Amino acid sequence: MLERKEVIQKTYRIDKKLDDALSELSQILNRTQNELIAHAIELLIKENRSWFYNEFTNEFEKKINLYKPFSEKIENYLIEFVPYDFASRAGSDLFLYRLDNEGAKTDLVLKYFIGNDPVSRHRLNTALMNIIVKLMEEYPELQNKYNIKDFVV
Repeated sequence: MLERKEVIQKTYRIDKKLDDALSELSQILNRTQNELIAHAIELLIKENRSWFYNEFTNEFEKKINLYKPFSEKIENYLIEFVPYDFASRAGSDLFLYRLDNEGAKTDLVLKYFIGNDPVSRHRLNTALMNIIVKLMEEYPELQNKYNIKDFVV
């Protein structure tokens, strides 16, 4: 059975050239302009999802120095950062481990290469976002703790 979607009506202003292009695309794809606009907004929300996780990612980015080891337990998980090793020119990885009842690592859940280059901070931010998404699957209360607005579109 189909579920009824809750919809609202809004009015937006757009540039004339953008409106012309939207009209043309609508005809080419045989889709309504409304469908195309809704799809574009959905893509925009998905592509910028990390902004909804700012409180968590900012908190951990402040704690993590790319050149020092770091670990922190959240519920029955451990976030562990291994810094860049200049001697071997390797490392700078972020791990998420599951912990057993005694606090010992049992499973490697996620692993992210962070590296040591100009985009390392961006990789760290993305990895932290993915980690909190994973943690919220099991601990939805973390959403309130870190003021996360998780919009499923």
